[in-house]
Amino acid sequence: MNTPNVKHTLISEYDRLCADCLPIPSPTSIWRFNRLPSVTDLDQGWKLHVSATVLTASDVLRRVADVLQLSEARYKAPASLQTLHQINSGLAYGYSQVGKFITVYPQSPEEALLLAERLDKVTAGFVAPRIPFDRHYRVGSCVYYRYGAFKRREIPNANGANTPVIRTPDGSLVPDDRQSTAQPAWVSDPFARNQNVDEPNVGSLLSTQFRVFEALAQRGKGGVYKAYNLGMSPPVLCVLKEGRPGGEVGWDQLDGVARIRQEEQVLRSLNEAGIPVPKVYSCFETEGNYYLALEYMKGETLQSLLYKRQRKLPLKRALEFASSLSSLIMSIHSAGWAWRDCKPANIMITKAGVLRPFDFEGACRADCRETSRWGTAGFSPAVKVDSDRHAEAKCDDLYALGAIIYLLLKGTVPEQPSANPDQKLERQIPTQLRDIISDLLSADSGKRPDACLVNSQLRQLLADYQPARLRRRARS
Repeated sequence: MNTPNVKHTLISEYDRLCADCLPIPSPTSIWRFNRLPSVTDLDQGWKLHVSATVLTASDVLRRVADVLQLSEARYKAPASLQTLHQINSGLAYGYSQVGKFITVYPQSPEEALLLAERLDKVTAGFVAPRIPFDRHYRVGSCVYYRYGAFKRREIPNANGANTPVIRTPDGSLVPDDRQSTAQPAWVSDPFARNQNVDEPNVGSLLSTQFRVFEALAQRGKGGVYKAYNLGMSPPVLCVLKEGRPGGEVGWDQLDGVARIRQEEQVLRSLNEAGIPVPKVYSCFETEGNYYLALEYMKGETLQSLLYKRQRKLPLKRALEFASSLSSLIMSIHSAGWAWRDCKPANIMITKAGVLRPFDFEGACRADCRETSRWGTAGFSPAVKVDSDRHAEAKCDDLYALGAIIYLLLKGTVPEQPSANPDQKLERQIPTQLRDIISDLLSADSGKRPDACLVNSQLRQLLADYQPARLRRRARS
């Protein structure tokens, strides 16, 4: 699969469809509409949402448009597939927006029922992310619904921000709560006769062996939770990682479930190789979601340590961290994997000072050359040269290593692009260390030294560490 070509084709197709089906762009939002607003449009009511991934969006929009052209209902969709990807991540526009690809504004409850039935039929069989706080039209459907505002109406709240509102029958304004499936007390659900509630799996491990008590993260592809593993004696604290079907599907066709399954494979392999990643306790599937129960690692992340210091590290301490991290990356690559999300937030420091890496959802084979973009801004190369298009995946880890060493020494993340990052480092830093960083941060992956060589050089610098001698080297 040529991911860049697939992406280009899908983006071009979606852009053409938008121009045809949604000719009205919004100058103040991310949406395009099928028509301009009318004075006869309702202010609020039962709205429909149709969910889709970036891979299915064009097909879904085409089918939905065919149904809605026979209706007077106004509807909207994101102006680009890139925006849909951001919506489905749950990060850029909020978790409550996940899955909200097409929004339809029916002009009556009766029309809402009719359109929901037709939209459900034409989108049947498509895999799509679940919309967190909407009601499901039926189990397995791409169609969801909720009661809410059709037009933008807000009032300031006590925090100085604006709160979306709807109007009660007596004219009062009340919050339009988009993070709850509850409907206003004065309306009745016209869809109530449908089987629109997903049946929970009461006998699953999620309700028997594990007791979840805190959500650590929540986004489109799945959540991360703190839980007690009651299947061990005595019960132990663990981390539950959740992968959702259709969640945050990327251009590589992987969804949340595939990401967690992939992480499980990577972690088991790295554990066998003796690398101090989290231990895998168990895995199971519930209601289509895939769960991975992992060891809860105690300690402090490198990001937390650096944030509390609010300044760069002493040279020796930075060398110690850099040497340990290069050793970790060398071991991960030797085991056949590329991490692809090496960053301070994913590195735990134990009380004994041992670095433990975690979060391997984006990992792949070290020699893989056809990969979608992954990683975090500042710790992955933003610009690639022509010769770098089919570079091995492990090259991104080498860039991240250089960025972290730079951060340890400078106290900031390197600028991108930066032709001479070594020139921004203080002159008291040894020339050899500045050269290592410069090579690791090269836009051309072919110029980045492998982790084994970097580790050897860093260990030698650390073994030779004498402040006076290093200062002389830096001046020479």
